[in-house]
Amino acid sequence: MGPAPCAPKINFEFSTATVAEANAGLVDCRPYRDYTFNMTIGNSPSQAALVTLTNSGGTATNGQDYILTNNGNFTTPSLSLQFPAGSSANRQIQLRVFDEAYIEAEENLILGFTVNSNGGNALKGDAKTVLLIGFTDNDKEPLPVFTKIETIGTLQYTLGSSADGSNPLNNKLQKKKNVWNLKASELIAMGFSAGSIKSIALYLQKNGGRAFSNLQIQMGTTTRTNIVDGGLFGVTTNVLAANLATFSTVDGWNTIPFSTPFNWNGTSNVVIQLCCDNSIAAASEPSDITYGYTDGGSSTQGNMYFNNTIGCSENFTSASYFQNGVKPTTRLNMDIPGAITESTLNASNTGYLGPNGEMYFYSSTGNLLGKIKNLTAWDYGCTQVRIDRTGNATKAFYNNNAAEYVFDKTIVVTPANNNPNGQYEITLFYKKTEVDGFKTATGNLWGTAGIVKTTNAISSYTPGSVPLGDLAYGTNVTRSAYGEDSTIRATFNGGFSGFGVIRNNNLLPVTWLEFTGKMDADNASLSWSTAAEINNSHFEVETGRSGNDFTPIGRVESQGATNGNRNYAFTHYKPLPGLNFYRIRQMDIDGKSSFSSVIGLKKELSQKAPGVYPNPATNALSLDWGSFAGKAARWELLSADMKILSKGSTSQSSSVERIPVQKLSNGVYFLRLVCEGEVRTVRFLKQ
Repeated sequence: MGPAPCAPKINFEFSTATVAEANAGLVDCRPYRDYTFNMTIGNSPSQAALVTLTNSGGTATNGQDYILTNNGNFTTPSLSLQFPAGSSANRQIQLRVFDEAYIEAEENLILGFTVNSNGGNALKGDAKTVLLIGFTDNDKEPLPVFTKIETIGTLQYTLGSSADGSNPLNNKLQKKKNVWNLKASELIAMGFSAGSIKSIALYLQKNGGRAFSNLQIQMGTTTRTNIVDGGLFGVTTNVLAANLATFSTVDGWNTIPFSTPFNWNGTSNVVIQLCCDNSIAAASEPSDITYGYTDGGSSTQGNMYFNNTIGCSENFTSASYFQNGVKPTTRLNMDIPGAITESTLNASNTGYLGPNGEMYFYSSTGNLLGKIKNLTAWDYGCTQVRIDRTGNATKAFYNNNAAEYVFDKTIVVTPANNNPNGQYEITLFYKKTEVDGFKTATGNLWGTAGIVKTTNAISSYTPGSVPLGDLAYGTNVTRSAYGEDSTIRATFNGGFSGFGVIRNNNLLPVTWLEFTGKMDADNASLSWSTAAEINNSHFEVETGRSGNDFTPIGRVESQGATNGNRNYAFTHYKPLPGLNFYRIRQMDIDGKSSFSSVIGLKKELSQKAPGVYPNPATNALSLDWGSFAGKAARWELLSADMKILSKGSTSQSSSVERIPVQKLSNGVYFLRLVCEGEVRTVRFLKQ
């Protein structure tokens, strides 16, 4: 008999895989790349076997980071696939990975599956029943143009002695030409990326006193890892970076500045040619000694060669070299380009802002427009950020006071699905010239700036006439440097619209006009008016006896945002006799507050005897202190057999006291009042 046939066991083709975000296609505003994975079966099943994929875990989010399907349709995906009876062919599953432009940690997806054999002999395998897929994020925090200074190599060797001609910077010779090669891998290991080299520096032990004449540095690139490898290979240097008529050395690092920076592409090896043409040799002059290191080459490999008899205008016909890849320790000063701040009118970008998403928006030229962090689970969909106005100064906003002008450059944000109840952080980027223009035009410091949101795009309003009711100021304002430019961030509630930068908290929520009051019989009638309101929630009326300590006694709601006048009124019933002070506390929507002026109203002392009402009482008994008001008095509630049931003292804000009696049984009770040795007892009925 032959061997038993292989069982039709179903497995994934691999147990692990890695996918990367990439822009290989676009659906709506979402770049994506599709990947295909196989499922295998060991033999033909006797009946069609149904496989259902399961998400067994992972940190990637379905619908936001990826969509999984087996039918090729990512709009109505299916997670079930079939191995037909009599076929052992692989079956495919498709994974669409979105390049959502979020900066996030590495994520993963863990896939499992179940098998329905439909009465046949197919079964779940025991080899690769789980597929772990890792997601590689291709998004990084933007960096401004910055300068990076790093040293390639260590101070490992001295290149020659003070008496010979091996040293690259040899001031005793009439002329000399050196060429050395810095490997791209060495630069990358030190954190360099493509950028502009502005200078090099060599480390010397200074021995001589003569300055160099006609010192030149030329730069170039090569694909050769070693410029000496069993033979010498010529390399091209086509950028004259430095051309110095004279150059004096010092003990330690010697920096040679470039008049023409050399642009490195980030991948090629960098060739440096250093030469000099001194007028005459100085045989008695001791040579400076240059320090170097080995890059690990063999005895037949080198990355520096030189000739002590040719100058800058002469070509190599022969050369000496250092074995084992020995070459000068070289310090590079390089400007690394980054994302710059965008300032072009109508520059825009549309990206997918999903639940709790956080993304930077770049213009079509790769310049920064802004950053938005969604603080809710709301899906805004495709969201556009656009510069709708530009300039390096300011423009009038809600009035013509220069200190309250808004930046020329403004932004408008337009999501596919706006949310009037949303919450988000927005970060705006401004060039140094734009910030300087704001400071000059308004007289404000950058540290006073904040972000303001308008109902419509700021560019759609007539300067100086923006309605206050259309404004909202961001909270939690943070200002930061971005290279020589600046960023400003704030939190907002509500939907997206127009955004600009203005002096932070520029408007007081309320502009007070007047606050007055008068005694009307036993009551204090208060009235106040405002000239403008924005973000105002309500007013709290407060009173006190000293003019310093106040207690709230009432609340009046705001009549809404306005540029015009509003009038308000409040009545304080039965205030204490004597002088009462009043003020109005205005409460902002965001919890901030401001106060009106303080006024005082005098109520004449009452000569009437204390009394209670209503009598009989049901739920509460009102005690009118009468001539006891404003004094150190107390009350005691007594039962018919004169036992004390409860007690209290005079109010600090009113001549009338409310005493609850709803829990008392029906019947006769007494209220005993004591004030400065005088005692009065009042009888009342509870029913």
